[in-house]
Amino acid sequence: MAKEDWFKSWFNTSYYHKLYEHRDSADAQIFMDALINLLKLKKGDRVLDLACGRGRHALYLHKKGFTVKGIDLSKRNIAFARQHIPSVDFEIKDMRENFGDSEFDYIFNLFTSFGYFDFRNQHLEAVKNMAFALKPDGVLVLDFMNAHKVHKGLVEDEVIDSDDISFRVKRYVQDEKIVKEIFVKDGEKELKYYEKVALLTPQDFEELFKQAKLKVIETFGDFNLSPYSEEQSDRLILMAQRA
Repeated sequence: MAKEDWFKSWFNTSYYHKLYEHRDSADAQIFMDALINLLKLKKGDRVLDLACGRGRHALYLHKKGFTVKGIDLSKRNIAFARQHIPSVDFEIKDMRENFGDSEFDYIFNLFTSFGYFDFRNQHLEAVKNMAFALKPDGVLVLDFMNAHKVHKGLVEDEVIDSDDISFRVKRYVQDEKIVKEIFVKDGEKELKYYEKVALLTPQDFEELFKQAKLKVIETFGDFNLSPYSEEQSDRLILMAQRA
């Protein structure tokens, strides 16, 4: 039997959300507002939140007056989103599968929700689906880690305690991926999960986009949309349109 993709199990657990509960909602709001202002989104614009998780960005965009759809692979995430945000359309979908034909004015793929697949052709398939789902003048915003800076500053071993749950996270590079081994101790339960994210550079993305007939129009390095610097930037934020 083929081994299940790591993200199908890990993202579908409550432990994933527990480990990352410290993520700053204020940062997310600053980022959303910066994108809305730069792109001059208009009420009624159709926006896809691709790999939407539990839907916090989709909810914020909906409250701003945009027509939003959220897609995520995790059944647990989508169930949560549907229960708590019934006014937004959510769907369980793998980004390697078709999710629209010239349907969206904007596609947002945020907070390193890409680079999870084992093979480059799977990443390309996902990017091609993004291009296909955009309207002719639509814009893709893909927010990724700055792989160069993450690799240089890799914390190899870390313990994170959250209430009664203890996480030990070991990080290393293997097969051009950042790998996290996540050991969970929850009472008597001891579990292990993985995260694996490809070390994709701006050049890697440009090549993927070119093959998908997308053209990079802007590159930024943080949630305030400052210029990108390989050495200094925390993020790699790419904006692209259909070529």
